[in-house]
This record gives sequence, structure tokens and C-alpha cells, in this order.
Amino acid sequence: MLNGNSRDVGLGAAAGLGALSLANARVEATKLRLKVQSGIAPIEERDREEAEKLAAAQAALIAETTFKEVAEAHIDANEESWRNPKHRQQWRKTMADYVYPKIGDQSVADVDTPHVLSILESIW
Repeated sequence: MLNGNSRDVGLGAAAGLGALSLANARVEATKLRLKVQSGIAPIEERDREEAEKLAAAQAALIAETTFKEVAEAHIDANEESWRNPKHRQQWRKTMADYVYPKIGDQSVADVDTPHVLSILESIW
């Protein structure tokens, strides 16, 4: 019980592959009880840790993704909605001529306002 709320926490499988022995289950239950006594909600703590791991994995994926990869994926996903074939070709040519030479190989996470302004200034 924490703040008047009772929550059940599963500790794992009791039988089969990766099963938790009764002795280990008691140890884990004691650890969880100590957390609750300290005012920590074990389920919320677990959910927060999982969310942090997911965010870190997504950040790592973004850090590995180049601007060119994202731009090409965007063009591929949207070009069917562009009726004019010339418009489709213009998107790819403009990106190849002005954008990719400057930031095409850069991580999409690192692209910010000064990068975009430098590209636009060369076009304007």
C-alpha cells in the first residue's frame, strides 16, 4: 500500500524457462516492500525506467539517421499526392542541388536553424 492505494506487482514466472524460485521471489518482494516504505511506487518506477530506455533507444536511432535518409523517405511517402511529374522531379533536384551537399550526411538530430538558413540564403 502506498498513499492508501494497493497495487499488485508480478515478479515473474514461477515455472518454466527463466522461472523465479520461491527464495528469489521472497527477496524481490522484500526489496519492493522496502521501496514502498521509502515512498517509491515500484510500478511507476519500472514504467519510468522503461520509458527512459525507449527514449534512449529512439535518440540513438535518430542520431544514426542522416538528413538525406529522412528527406528521401518524406519524398517517397508524399510524391504520389503531387499530381505534376515535374513537381516531383523538382523536389528531388532541389534537395540534391542545394540541401544534400550541405547537410545531407549530417545527423537529422543535429540540423537546426542556422543550417536551414544557410541553405535558404543560397537559394534566395
